[in-house]
Amino acid sequence: MYYFAYGSNMSSEIFVERRGIQPLEQYNALLQDYRLVFDHKGIQYLEPCFASLEKQINAQVYGILYRITPNDVERLHNSEGNEYRYTKLKVSSTETGKITCFTYITRHPCRGRKPSRRYMSKLIAGALEHGLPEVYIKELRKVETFHLPVVSHAVDILAKVIIPYLAQGNALKIPFLKIGVKKD
Repeated sequence: MYYFAYGSNMSSEIFVERRGIQPLEQYNALLQDYRLVFDHKGIQYLEPCFASLEKQINAQVYGILYRITPNDVERLHNSEGNEYRYTKLKVSSTETGKITCFTYITRHPCRGRKPSRRYMSKLIAGALEHGLPEVYIKELRKVETFHLPVVSHAVDILAKVIIPYLAQGNALKIPFLKIGVKKD
């Protein structure tokens, strides 16, 4: 299956190393008539919000089109959690032409928050790693971010432990935070 990554999953540090997913193929891709937004609710003062997509005529979002195995699709679903809606759409790539893939769009948009500087650095690193257009990278660099010095550095360390745990299909049970997939 093909998956379109437009957020931190563009970075191989996140997608391959942290989530443990080995893409069979990967291509730069373009999604038309959507714009990148930061309205997926995170944890206030740690990771206030994450990337999502919103329909907008004549807008465009660059990202990475990954072909992954069914096992890795399940692993990805588990790590993304239930607060994102699995969505099918079409993207364009010079290698594949127009192709149907899936991505995730937030179920409950949360406006008015800024993504963390740490999170945006992952998006930008992924865009640079894959050679996405410089004009798009400049737009990513313009996004206003949130940063709380000591706490923000701890988030990366926690993510390295939590994401692999969620990718195995476990749920993280913290009263104010619901992520992961419930096991029956």
